[in-house]
Amino acid sequence: MEEKLSTEHGPLVIYWDDGREQTTRDMFEWIDKKIDEVFDGNENVAYDLCTYGSFSVLLKGKNKNEGFVDKTGCGVLPFKLAHPKKPFRTRLAYSINYISEIYHVLRKLNFAINKDLKEDFVNDTVVYFLERWEKYEFHPNCIPIAVQKYKSMNIDEYRKSKKNLDIDDLNLNNFLPQSLMSIEGLPLEELEKNDEFKK
Repeated sequence: MEEKLSTEHGPLVIYWDDGREQTTRDMFEWIDKKIDEVFDGNENVAYDLCTYGSFSVLLKGKNKNEGFVDKTGCGVLPFKLAHPKKPFRTRLAYSINYISEIYHVLRKLNFAINKDLKEDFVNDTVVYFLERWEKYEFHPNCIPIAVQKYKSMNIDEYRKSKKNLDIDDLNLNNFLPQSLMSIEGLPLEELEKNDEFKK
């Protein structure tokens, strides 16, 4: 059973089978055929194979000449079966992204910058993408956008922390210009003693 869908970032082809109908060789022949039919022969088409209920990718690749068993633990979000007796799903698109990949990239980045940084920003970024996953699942620049979002969250937090400085902790004498420290050349303390100044 085959589905042809259109996403914001190009076509998406999904093939459902029961795991007995085709061999791996048949699957790659189907991929080659669909690349020619739907993707105009563009070899840089991503694909993945997963089964219903396991939420992990069995096989994936970024072009038709590359195929490997996934050992990174890329997780797929739960999905609905198109046919109850066909739990195997093969997808073809220009780009296929995984939430787990975004999470791993951001954790590495977080550790590389400073291992004391909060992981909240990593989690907040992942939640942001989960809430908008329909938009980003097939986006060709999903990882760079996630890094940019993570960076902007860190910058926002830094700015907020700088705004919340306690004024009592600051030495205001260091911030006032010399012209404001005295009026008409006299120190402020002497002017306050002057009766005319008080009137």
